[in-house]
Amino acid sequence: MTRYVDTNILVRLMTNDVPALAQEAMGQVQKSRPGELIIIDAVLVELFFVLEFNKRYQFSRDKIAVIFNGILSIPQFKLSDTAKAAYSLFMGALELS
Repeated sequence: MTRYVDTNILVRLMTNDVPALAQEAMGQVQKSRPGELIIIDAVLVELFFVLEFNKRYQFSRDKIAVIFNGILSIPQFKLSDTAKAAYSLFMGALELS
């Protein structure tokens, strides 16, 4: 079964800002099959925006890239084709402010 990932799930996993929710999110990921959790472009753009510009996080683009690459190494996650294009643009513009 294909399921689409919400931005909040990824924020919890990438920041662990609310440990109980991060643990719950990881539990859901672990129950999923490889490639079952789809990340679409809108979620990816929102995720990067929140992590970079929200006063609570203010992650550098380099930090976002490192942490998100860790997320991508989890076999349950898969980027949609349009998210792959968005991710490629983000990675190519790490030095932009």
